[in-house]
Amino acid sequence: EQVLASSDLERAIELSTTDAKLLEGEQTVLRNIVALSELRADESMRPATQLQRFCPPVAISDLEGTKTRSGYLFLTEQDSENIASAVRLDSLWSIHPDHLEAAAEPVVYVPWCCSLADATGQMLTGDREVAVVVNEWGESVGALTMDDILDVVFTSNPSRSQRLLKREPITQIQPELWQATGMTNLRRLAEYFERELPETHNQTLGGVMQEELFGPIVSVETFADE
Repeated sequence: EQVLASSDLERAIELSTTDAKLLEGEQTVLRNIVALSELRADESMRPATQLQRFCPPVAISDLEGTKTRSGYLFLTEQDSENIASAVRLDSLWSIHPDHLEAAAEPVVYVPWCCSLADATGQMLTGDREVAVVVNEWGESVGALTMDDILDVVFTSNPSRSQRLLKREPITQIQPELWQATGMTNLRRLAEYFERELPETHNQTLGGVMQEELFGPIVSVETFADE
């Protein structure tokens, strides 16, 4: 909402309840909702390197007895690696063991530079659970699921490293030595160390490291696990 600042919304929450614990939880959710307009899609997406993609037809045996890390089955077009549809595995109550693609639903496509708020709006408008993030050439570079959006909104301290890698984004190993994941957001890094970082078009530590080691990146940055 353009005519309301986040402080206005927080004040409205403060006046709506006298329960301190409830107030704190509501404020956390409120801040996270407001932050959706500040986060880019590529800051919260699941990188393409972490997506298990399958070309139809897909049999249940192709999963080798395990659920995908995202909980979704991403199906590609016949002649490319671009994602065309997805299946939420938890929602399947009846399946054809040799044709899981029969339960697939179309995805929406969003540019890597759009805000997380815009991506969420498109998902809700189209009644879709998955948004595929594409680069300037229309290539799939990642995906956002509705579960990812809900995690950002309802987690007190949202972290993509926690959500995807099950680990803290920044960990102190010993005095004056820290370890950070490649997908750690530069905004989080600056806040953690209370330092102003040099300007860069990258959004993650992995993007900065790649540019420093291999030169300017001509496409949307590559996200590393470590």
